[in-house]
Amino acid sequence: MSSLLRSSRPTTSLQVETAAQRLHDLARQVERLGVGGRTDPETIVLGKLTIARDLRRIAKELDR
Repeated sequence: MSSLLRSSRPTTSLQVETAAQRLHDLARQVERLGVGGRTDPETIVLGKLTIARDLRRIAKELDR
């Protein structure tokens, strides 16, 4: 589940992830929900909640 909490791409101190990159990563996570036999309902719900939280964070940052 920790992979859902972090971006799939590592960042360095000189590289800053843009909102577009983060949205792309979240879209990939949504596509992969339930893939590969991981259809455990609890895992899917936790993944959805994590993605929703990350989307809210991005929206809040863009509102600034």
